Amino acid sequence: MSVLAIILILSGEPLPTNDHIELAAGINEQAEEWRPLLVALAWSESDFRADVESHAGACGILQLMPRHTTDETGQQVTCEWLKSNVRQSVTLAVLELRKWRKNCGKEWMIAAWNQGYQCCLGGWYFRTRHGKQAFDCSERAQRFAEKVKRREVNVKRKMSRVTK
Repeated sequence: MSVLAIILILSGEPLPTNDHIELAAGINEQAEEWRPLLVALAWSESDFRADVESHAGACGILQLMPRHTTDETGQQVTCEWLKSNVRQSVTLAVLELRKWRKNCGKEWMIAAWNQGYQCCLGGWYFRTRHGKQAFDCSERAQRFAEKVKRREVNVKRKMSRVTK
């Protein structure tokens, strides 16, 4: 089963949109380890819709924060750019995920993706905030991380059917 087919099944859409096609292409360009997580994140964050903008200002299919995101040239991206450049936003999302995994650890990277560095139990924030150990990850961010993990398992199961 292709990434595009999985996206269509999970979204319940009968036909692919350009956003679905661009998302699938962007995900296919990433290392295999990131593919299920990216599908699960797009499903959880925007229900595979690129035009979504959160109350906090996160934009696009993967809900990146424009004020914290730069493109490959180092230019800060806008919300409109994230909404209209789905394929490129997948690459930016992987760069962000690598940062969260490095700084927060795999266990907390999705909660930190959702809430920020205050969610880095055992990671950079936890060790160095004002010279003390500090941790303030909301229950909402933890529930979001659990939802994404469940969905990632579901996506992995669907993707494994292709290889059998």
